[in-house]
Amino acid sequence: MKASFLFVLLCFSGFTFSQVILSDYPVDQFYYKGGNTALQKDLSKAFKELELKPCDNTMETYNISILIEKDSSIKFIKDMDSVNVEKNKCAFDVAREIIPELKSWQPAEIQGQKFQSIVKILINPFQIAYSTGEGYGDNVVHAQMLSDADYLHVQLKKIFQKTFRLNMEQTIYLSFTVTKEGLMKDFVLDGNYDKIEVSRIITDLKHLKLKWKPATFNGVPMDSKQRINVNQLYNYGELYNHD
Repeated sequence: MKASFLFVLLCFSGFTFSQVILSDYPVDQFYYKGGNTALQKDLSKAFKELELKPCDNTMETYNISILIEKDSSIKFIKDMDSVNVEKNKCAFDVAREIIPELKSWQPAEIQGQKFQSIVKILINPFQIAYSTGEGYGDNVVHAQMLSDADYLHVQLKKIFQKTFRLNMEQTIYLSFTVTKEGLMKDFVLDGNYDKIEVSRIITDLKHLKLKWKPATFNGVPMDSKQRINVNQLYNYGELYNHD
C-alpha cells in the first residue's frame, strides 16, 4: 500500500490549524463505505430528500475538498480560489448542502492505524438530479450532427481557409459547446495563432446554422463539449500555398 503524507496548513470553516495528514488513500481503500456505487447512490438520495435543483448549466461542476477525521466525521476545506467558486456557484452551493447528508465516510488506515485524510469529490448537480438513483447504470449518449459530419468539415474548412494560414508544424484545436437545444456556441481556438485572424474566424463560426442532436444523460438533453483537430481538415500542401 502506498500513501503520501503532507504537512499542510488547512483552512477549515471557523478555524485553522497545522498538522500531518494523509493526502491520498492507499490503493486498496476507498473513502466511502460500499465504494463509489454507494457514494453515488447516497448522493442521489440526499439530492432528492433535500429537494435540490440541477444547475441551469448542465456542465457545471465543483470539485469539493473535505477532511475525513479518524472518527469518520468530516470538515470542509476552504477553497482559496474565489474565482472558481463564483464561476461554479450553483454546483458549489449544492456540494455544501449535500455532502453533510452523507454518513458513510471512512478514514484511511495503514497497519491498523487510522489517519485524517483529504479527498476531493466532483459534484455535477445535473447528473445527480437525473441519475438512476442506484449508483450505476447511467446512460450517456454523445451529441451528433443531424446532417452528414462531412458537411461540418466542409463549412469549417471554408471559414479557416478564408483568413487563416496554418503552419504545418503547429497543431490547432477548435472547441465549442453543443447546447441542449442542439446549437453551437462558445467557440475557442487553442494553439499558436494571430489573434486578429482568430477574431474573424470566431465571428464566422457564430454564423453557422448547423443543427445537432444534443447529448443526453439518461434521456435528458444536456450541453456537451466538442473538440476538433483543425489540422485534419486540410490538405497541407494546398493550404500552405494558399494566398
